[in-house]
Amino acid sequence: RYPEKGVGMKVLRLGLVSWERAEMLQHHLFKGMMSMSSQSNFTDEFLLLCQHPPTFTSGRRIQFSEDEASRLRGLGASVFQADRGGEITFHGPGQLVAYPICNVRKYGGIKKYVSKLEQSVIDTCAQFEVSASRCEHVGVWVGDGKIGAIGVHVTRGITKHGLSLNCNTDLNWYNHIVPCGIVDKTVTSLSKESGQEVTVKEVIPHFLNSFEANFCVSLQHNTKSCIEWREVLDTIFPPRSLS
Repeated sequence: RYPEKGVGMKVLRLGLVSWERAEMLQHHLFKGMMSMSSQSNFTDEFLLLCQHPPTFTSGRRIQFSEDEASRLRGLGASVFQADRGGEITFHGPGQLVAYPICNVRKYGGIKKYVSKLEQSVIDTCAQFEVSASRCEHVGVWVGDGKIGAIGVHVTRGITKHGLSLNCNTDLNWYNHIVPCGIVDKTVTSLSKESGQEVTVKEVIPHFLNSFEANFCVSLQHNTKSCIEWREVLDTIFPPRSLS
């Protein structure tokens, strides 16, 4: 069943953080929800917002070869294998990344959940007079250009990973891959489509409003700064654990 308006979801703004550390936090929250889901349908849910340094990730459908990973690292990017759906994509500065950690059953199941993610991006784009839409491929498009990518992982109804929205991303990074494995499409950004510089900071309030409306949730904004959240990450996952 659908949640009534007012069901809470906590927003965590992480700022610029490595993909690996964001994945550690996701997994920590995800496992916590998994352990509680059998006891209650209304455990805490989270929406993580961040940007990543230049990073290429691949989903479950395809794995990086050693040569491919080495080539991409040679460009100055990190390379990781993710447990989300989809194929190869890019994350980098100027791209808003949103990771909801929640129970998809509360939002109508996985198909409707993904549709709500897409609609949240479409509605956000509209605030910048950019007309975005769906097509036969998962994600959000402006013509043949992909502006919003979606890839999720679901176990027993609990999800992690999520979406990315290109704001003022350096699109040249995508020239080094076949984004999402789709050869006849391109990528685009809010800045490119609107003809003006659109930053992640400008986009976040519009995205949160769109997300809140589409998911019928009451977003609870934590007062911690990005720096404070990175200190929390250092406490939970000491940097030496990445070595």
